[in-house]
Amino acid sequence: MPLRAILLTIELYCLVTGIDVLLAWIQRDPQLWPRRATHALTEPPQALIRKVLRPQWTGGWDLSPLVVLGVAGALRVWLIQP
Repeated sequence: MPLRAILLTIELYCLVTGIDVLLAWIQRDPQLWPRRATHALTEPPQALIRKVLRPQWTGGWDLSPLVVLGVAGALRVWLIQP
């Protein structure tokens, strides 16, 4: 049961990250609803990644959501394997 809860948490976090990325295209200000909720959940790990992987080095692109999704997917696969 705890493994299922962890996997569900990872999947929900990936979903929230995806929603935040989509909302960022529509609503630039992260302080307005509904992006305020998704941004509050996704920003802490992305801020850590942005310190290492700066947008200046990636042509102005913020790749931190992709890194977060990649790490979450790898963790999910690692937890599922026997």
